[in-house]
Amino acid sequence: MSLYIAAFIFPSILTSPPVPATEKHPHGMMLPPPCFTVGMVLARKISAALKVPMSTVASIICKWKKFGTTRTLPRAGCLAKPSDQGRRALVREVTKNPMITLIELQCFSMDRGEPSRRKTISAALHQPGLYGRVTRWKPFLSKRHMTARLEFAKRDLKDSQTMRNKILWSGATKFELFGLNGKHHIWRKPGTAHHLANTIPTVKHGGGSIML
Repeated sequence: MSLYIAAFIFPSILTSPPVPATEKHPHGMMLPPPCFTVGMVLARKISAALKVPMSTVASIICKWKKFGTTRTLPRAGCLAKPSDQGRRALVREVTKNPMITLIELQCFSMDRGEPSRRKTISAALHQPGLYGRVTRWKPFLSKRHMTARLEFAKRDLKDSQTMRNKILWSGATKFELFGLNGKHHIWRKPGTAHHLANTIPTVKHGGGSIML
């Protein structure tokens, strides 16, 4: 009875045949990699000559034997989106049309075969310094108007403060009768707010308005 209980409690001791140690633990008898066993004397000499750790020299020798190069290898993982070529294409589109939206840029990336999220496209445009900003309103002037206004400003540049105090400044309030006087966003770099491509021209009649 006692033998039966012992066999029931410890079945592996009484019923299992003996197993060799090499078969029990095959992972415990692994040999060191060949890159650490071959050329260790040479690595020790190089380490002593260059005064760098021997592990560094051994890893460089191992990389050269395995990959044929000592440069830093690319890390694992997905490739960056968009690619460098796709990022340059986005910058060209934004430079050509600063008022283009992120949805239109997303469609443009999909047509190029590089589908990306809007946050990814926005981050890619931030690298060359392009940010979304509100456009500035300015009068719609031709080149003749610009030249005349510049000459007027240069001619009165040396006026005294007393002369400037005699100028009567007037104010006006405009009520739009047609259209929306809302905000428009563009992609531009810092310091380019007053470039012609980054502004919205306005006319005197405003497309239909009342001035008070």
